[in-house]
Amino acid sequence: MSIYEVRLARGVEKFFKKKAHKALAREVDRVHMPKLRANPYTAGSRLTGNARDTWSYHFHFSGTQYRMAYHIIKNALVIFIIDIGKREHFYQKLF
Repeated sequence: MSIYEVRLARGVEKFFKKKAHKALAREVDRVHMPKLRANPYTAGSRLTGNARDTWSYHFHFSGTQYRMAYHIIKNALVIFIIDIGKREHFYQKLF
């Protein structure tokens, strides 16, 4: 089984650099990124409709539900995380 490389969109990098999100960034890096790297197809769920090339990974942190949206570039073994945020209004903001 291949391990995928993870790349972050600029907005996701900025999100994690904010002081308020440092603990969340550590949690994502230690717990959730290994799951995505191992198999992004089973870790998340594929979106439907016009967004069917986008996948969504769901997780909880400090009692809040979060979502990560990503694309899988299979031939390069790359996961490109395009957005992260709280579940509330996440998909409206994404598209």
